[in-house]
Amino acid sequence: CGSGAWVLDCATEFQKSFFVGVDISPIFPQSIKPYNATFVQADLLSGLPFESNSFDIVHLSNMGTCFTEEEWRDNVIPEVIRLTKPDGWFESQEFIFKKFDVGPCQTRILASVRSYMSELGINVDFVEQMKDFLTKNTETLADVQETVVRRSVGCGSKLGNAYTDFSMPAL
Repeated sequence: CGSGAWVLDCATEFQKSFFVGVDISPIFPQSIKPYNATFVQADLLSGLPFESNSFDIVHLSNMGTCFTEEEWRDNVIPEVIRLTKPDGWFESQEFIFKKFDVGPCQTRILASVRSYMSELGINVDFVEQMKDFLTKNTETLADVQETVVRRSVGCGSKLGNAYTDFSMPAL
């Protein structure tokens, strides 16, 4: 859950629901949080400390560069399926490393990120294959859908500045 912003936003907006954020690092809020939000430090690859079928919605965000393709296949997706209630939802919101109307600097940034991730054994294109993987290799899922939204990440926008912060270490 990283900083916990998504959990905090949802807990504030949907006060009759309960939200749990999980991250391997304890960077989420420790004291300031709504009554219907909690945070757990745990490693998804080791299995999460929840019973099967615990959640109506399991939401992953910006995890595409955190796992190898094998970890997605063998650990992450099976764990997400285990945690999601029957008729529940699994949502993954990921960055796609495609060039759309980019200049030379952005082209170098994307190439550097791809190269760095490849050295770590991470296939940054796996998120684009996730729908096919879920549809073909998972018997327990129904109605697998995909929505691709193009967002500008140019300088000056909030998203552009966040992307710059994310991508600078790759340079």
